[in-house]
Amino acid sequence: MQTLSLCMIVKNEAGNLPRSLAPLLPYVDEAVVVDTGSTDGTPELAASLGARVHHFAWSHDFAEARNFSLDQATGDWIMWLDGDNRVAEEDAALLKSLVQRPLDAVLWATEILEPGGGRLLQKRVFPRRPEIRFRYRRRPPPAKARLSPASGDPLPLPGTRTALPPP
Repeated sequence: MQTLSLCMIVKNEAGNLPRSLAPLLPYVDEAVVVDTGSTDGTPELAASLGARVHHFAWSHDFAEARNFSLDQATGDWIMWLDGDNRVAEEDAALLKSLVQRPLDAVLWATEILEPGGGRLLQKRVFPRRPEIRFRYRRRPPPAKARLSPASGDPLPLPGTRTALPPP
């Protein structure tokens, strides 16, 4: 059975973790929370909820912090979220079955609708592989984000095939 690691980078998210981290814990095999300098008890709360907490000195580089979280993960698959992201329970319940596929596709994505009409697709559930890394220092501009499983239509990783939809 393949495993799923939830990876989050957080700072001062104590008010959000009960709604973002806690509901996902039944559906992931481990939660890796990387704290970048909270002063509101976020690391202690994350640990009390069951996450493995790591500390990372904030360098104003989101990619560096997110890649550090990937390095701490041990699952076959990675799900990354920000501390203020929420996943609907019915979608979270799909995670265990989604990751029982070949390690060759992105299974969940966030569509970011930018103010100027542009669209950005952020890959949220992907195989843990050393060549898959975050590249950009900054996060996307504030916009409407929609988390949704790519059920039946996973995005192929370069040089791989598209996974089949769940039975």
